[in-house]
Amino acid sequence: MNKFLKIFTYISLSIVFSPGLLNAQSDVDFMGVKLFETPYDILPQSDRVYTTHFKKFQTEYIAFEAEMRNNLYNIRSNTVKIYSEYYKSDGTLVGEPVVEYTLPSDWETAYLWTGWGWKEPGNWETGRYKVILLMDGKKLTEMYFTVSD
Repeated sequence: MNKFLKIFTYISLSIVFSPGLLNAQSDVDFMGVKLFETPYDILPQSDRVYTTHFKKFQTEYIAFEAEMRNNLYNIRSNTVKIYSEYYKSDGTLVGEPVVEYTLPSDWETAYLWTGWGWKEPGNWETGRYKVILLMDGKKLTEMYFTVSD
């Protein structure tokens, strides 16, 4: 077997049997995102009310829940890190929470969440906000929400 064929065969088999060797962006697929209000001790998924409209005097934290497909399902665990940026309508950065989690290899789908806010309600200014989610330096999505009286 010539040297080129040996190298090509090795690379091909490595990709087939170890998909984790492909670029890191293929380890998970971003499926979608939803926003919800939560106290500091984050609400269980079953108690969350997803919305893009929040009341100033009852809202503590505004969190996102990102659904991710684990492309390394039943292969190996992998770590996912999502950066978020919360902006006021005038472009002022409000907060930059980060969520990092190691997905077990037996999770086909993961729901990762974090948020920004205060332990006491009433601190959000009324207006329109934007949340940008990023992973591996690339923008996943952006969402808008409003806070009203």
